[in-house]
Amino acid sequence: MKPYKIIVLVCIVLMISGCGKNGTVPKQKNETVTTTKQQTDTNEPVTLTETKTPTDSLEGMVISKLTGLPIPENSSTVRPIGIMINNIPAALPQSGIGQADVIYETLVEGGQTRLYAIFQNFDGDKIGPVRSARHYYFNFAFDFDAVYVHYGESYLCIPKYKEWGLDHLNGLSYLDTIMCFRTSDRKAPHNAYTSYKGLNDALTITKMRSTYDNEFTYGINFKTEDTDLVSEITANKVIIPMSNVQTSHFEYDTTNKQYLRFQFGNKHIDVETNEQLVTKNIIIQKASIWNITMIFRVMK
Repeated sequence: MKPYKIIVLVCIVLMISGCGKNGTVPKQKNETVTTTKQQTDTNEPVTLTETKTPTDSLEGMVISKLTGLPIPENSSTVRPIGIMINNIPAALPQSGIGQADVIYETLVEGGQTRLYAIFQNFDGDKIGPVRSARHYYFNFAFDFDAVYVHYGESYLCIPKYKEWGLDHLNGLSYLDTIMCFRTSDRKAPHNAYTSYKGLNDALTITKMRSTYDNEFTYGINFKTEDTDLVSEITANKVIIPMSNVQTSHFEYDTTNKQYLRFQFGNKHIDVETNEQLVTKNIIIQKASIWNITMIFRVMK
C-alpha cells in the first residue's frame, strides 16, 4: 500500500454553508505551515515532527517536496494534480485516494466536507468520485503548484479561474470523455471518476504545464529520520468535529507509528485496495469562514 502521508484539515471558526474571502486571494506559495495536533479532551496543541524514511541507500530516488519520502527521480519535477473528491455517504467508498500524497478536508454547503487530494507519483485507473469546484479550494492548489481537477463548479469559481491564474481541468466540458468516465453502480452525481491516463491525455490536449514552476517553493521541512514525539499530552485519538453532520477522527497505531483515519463511524477505506487510509502527519489550519449564497452548474 502507498498511504497518503499528510492530511490537512481546514477547521471552522464560524459555521458555514459555503465560504470564501473578500477581494483577491493571493497564491500561497511561500507560506511555512505549522504542523499541530490537538488531543480530544484539551485545547493545548502538540507540535508534530515531520518524518520520512532514511534514503541514503536508495539509488535513483529523490525526496518528494510533498511528503519528504523517496520517489523516483523522474517523478520529482512532475507537476502535482489536485482532485476534488466527493465525501458524503452516497459517494463512499472512494477510489484511488490511497495513492494521494496530501489530502485536504474542509467544508462545503450543508455542513458536508469534500476532499482535495493531491497526487504526484501515482498510476490509478480509477480515482474519485470527482465533484464540483469551490473557489476557496483554489489556494490548496496554489500551495503545491497543482493543476485543479473538478467536475463543474459554483458560480463564484468562473471569474476566479482567470483572475487568480488557476490552471484547471473541468470534466463538465469538452474534456469530459477524455479525462472522466461514469460507472453504473451509482447514480449521478456520485459516479464520475478520472484516471492517471485520462488526466495526462487532458494535459496533453490543453498543452497545460506539466512540470513544477521553476520559482515554486514549498514551506514544510521534513526530518531526515523517524522521530518520536516528546510531550506531556497523549493523543492516541484525534477527533475533528467539522460540523454537526461530519466528524472524522484518527486513531494512533503505536506499532507502525501512524494514524488511521475514520469517518461516519467507520474505517475510511480506498475500495480499490480495500485498505484503510493512514497518515503520519496531521495539519490543522484554522480559517475565518462564513455563509455565502451558492449557485451551481448542474451535472447531468
